Amino acid sequence: MLLYALAPLIALVAVGGLIAVLRWTFSGESLELHREIVTAEDYGLLRAAVVVDDPASAEAVRQRLTDAGIRCTTAVGRDRRVRVLVFADELEKARRVVG
Repeated sequence: MLLYALAPLIALVAVGGLIAVLRWTFSGESLELHREIVTAEDYGLLRAAVVVDDPASAEAVRQRLTDAGIRCTTAVGRDRRVRVLVFADELEKARRVVG
């Protein structure tokens, strides 16, 4: 009998907690923090070995690094320049290969 009386109260407390969490999640401050995280140029474990102006140059560098046995990829930054990305442990070797 007591459980039937407390069930609506427990449900209201749970919904209230959910509303509080969602209000905080979608408040302006948390959205601004999320916007900073998304716009930052973070490539995780990859580092920019070379930054060039056009995709053709980036492809030439990427091919040279691949021929040297270095795993790499390319990404275009916010400034529209192309980055040739390598893993951090291969960064120095990649820079030596490219010269």
